[in-house]
Amino acid sequence: MSPEEREQVLDAFARLGARGDGEALDPLTTFVPLGPHRRALWPENVVILGSRGTGKTALFRLVNEPRTASRLRALFEDERIPEATWIDAFSAAALHPEVGTLEAYAAGASDITLRAFWMTHLLRRLRDEVPEVVEVPEALSSMLAAPVPDLRAWLPAAEANLGAVNAALDAAERALSSADRSVMATYDTLDRIGQFDPSVRRRYLSALLSLWLSLSSRYRRLRGKLFLRDDLLDAGELGFADASKLRARSEALTWDPGALLQVAARHLAGESEAARAWLRDVAGLTLVDRGEFGWMPGEMKSREVQSAFVARFAGKVIGQGVVKASSLDWMMGRLRDAHGGVTPRVLLWFLSFAAESARKGPPRSRGALVTPRDLLASLQRTSRQRVQELVEEYPLVRRMENLRGLTLWLGRGEVEARLAQRRPDEPAGIPARGDLVVSELLRLGALREVDDGMLDVPDIYRYAFEITPDYSASWHELLVGEKLRAR
Repeated sequence: MSPEEREQVLDAFARLGARGDGEALDPLTTFVPLGPHRRALWPENVVILGSRGTGKTALFRLVNEPRTASRLRALFEDERIPEATWIDAFSAAALHPEVGTLEAYAAGASDITLRAFWMTHLLRRLRDEVPEVVEVPEALSSMLAAPVPDLRAWLPAAEANLGAVNAALDAAERALSSADRSVMATYDTLDRIGQFDPSVRRRYLSALLSLWLSLSSRYRRLRGKLFLRDDLLDAGELGFADASKLRARSEALTWDPGALLQVAARHLAGESEAARAWLRDVAGLTLVDRGEFGWMPGEMKSREVQSAFVARFAGKVIGQGVVKASSLDWMMGRLRDAHGGVTPRVLLWFLSFAAESARKGPPRSRGALVTPRDLLASLQRTSRQRVQELVEEYPLVRRMENLRGLTLWLGRGEVEARLAQRRPDEPAGIPARGDLVVSELLRLGALREVDDGMLDVPDIYRYAFEITPDYSASWHELLVGEKLRAR
């Protein structure tokens, strides 16, 4: 590879960071139709599980955009995915009540009231999106005409007329069946409800999940798809009869190394011919032009093809002697959260930042694209980027600033005491109880429990807060030329 060709490929890798954000990309040419995503769209599955960054929202956007929703069967090459009208039944969009409004209303609301909210809001969204299959009884007309955010203006009436709401939903199911149509009602960002009060979140989720567990047994044309953080589908926490049955109607969006690298290859193939030429030289990797769906890499399930991809990028091994490890294992190990997961966005950032670092070095025509120093620089930057992303959605992660510069492991009591201290830049509502903050950070995978009740921070979050031991500093001390002798 000439220095010019190497520079072109590095440029393509460097642009993967922007692709990780995904807002301006055409999902038909970037989405990777993997098995879990395909099965998640089957009508019998109600709950789609995944942690932050695993692609729940990307899939939500894919199905809710009419242009892309109409091509789902062709993209996934699966006839079990229904030809349906997909509607946004709840998300962060202004179509729905804001989570603060929902939290405030829950204080004086019964469980029946919360069920009435979900049923009536579903009916409202059906009326707005597919009015031809919804007949609104006169008793419900004024209620549905009330402003969506003003729950007090319509929810008491909805609860009083719950039978009429239920009858209207039944009528919509019959109308869809007569017209040989299907509607998929989708729900996203549910974990933002009650972020600082788990009891509020549990009550809303219990009401919604129990509703759809019932409806999925009664309806065939009107179906629900709930995009949910995987740790929230807990029968003990949800606390309603038959909650455990939801596991059989759920699909988890999990990411093994092969799937993650396939996402990277898919994005890389869309960048340039130079990038595609680089991919074609990865042993065992296939690349197919699927026309409107762009360039599609083949499955990367075998360790051989995964290792070949990473070796072309970063070399076969990192370190030497007793601390030598394959570059593939080293990379995935550094990017995992406390639950053992690596998200596609994190991997794209890591590859991008390493390439940016390599572009600043001297031109080379042989060997891997990046050096160990580039990988270390990328790890630190990726950690900061991941924390910034998490803070935007979960502000209580700011409390981890109280751990900055410490040496971990630490006892749970000391961590709770530090995380109970408020930050001057944090929003209102974060609890002052350190045990609640620790519990939420454990859920998010930003903290992990180790031996004897001690707590630690995974590498992917460690460097953003300069927590020691700082393995990257140790690696710098052990660098000999371009060879790395640490983990």
